[in-house]
Order: sequence, then structure tokens, then C-alpha cells
Amino acid sequence: MKHNDDNREQFARDAAEAASADPTSTETAELPDMVGMDLDSAQEIAKVYGFRYFIDEDHSGQDRLQILDNEWTVCTQDPAPGTERVEILVTLHAVKDDETC
Repeated sequence: MKHNDDNREQFARDAAEAASADPTSTETAELPDMVGMDLDSAQEIAKVYGFRYFIDEDHSGQDRLQILDNEWTVCTQDPAPGTERVEILVTLHAVKDDETC
């Protein structure tokens, strides 16, 4: 969907701008493993760790929008869990709760 693509592009631009605003910034945090969590919980936990930029994508390939984040389960994340700069863009690939990753 065009709307979803526009949002992804805007978030990517925002994250790139934030990361380049202070290229000497080395603030890092541990990005948790969010696979298996609902989208809402995954984003909230990542925010607690200091991450601010997220994109949710439909892991099924149907390009559906995730309206109710608590009804979607994270299948994969990019980047993988580990130490990352907090300004990075975190992508969460998810399916509806009744679907299989």
C-alpha cells in the first residue's frame, strides 16, 4: 500500500536525520530479543531501552497495516538482538496472532 510505504520512508528519513544530527554520538543500548512478543509490548520494551524509531511490516508479504499492535506477533526483527546505537531504525516483521510465522 502506498500509505504504508510513505510511512516507512518517513520513519527511515527521521531515523537517518537523527543519526546524522550528531555523528559523534555513540549512545548505545542493548536491543532486546522481541521475537514472539506482541508488537505493542515489543515497541514499549525497546523504548525503555532507549530506542525511538520503529517500522512494523507484515511478515506474510500481504503488506497489511498493523492497526491493533497487540493483535500482531513479532516473527523477526532487524537488527538482531545486541548492542546497537539507539538512533537506529528497528524493523519488526509480524503476523496476526492467529497466523504462523
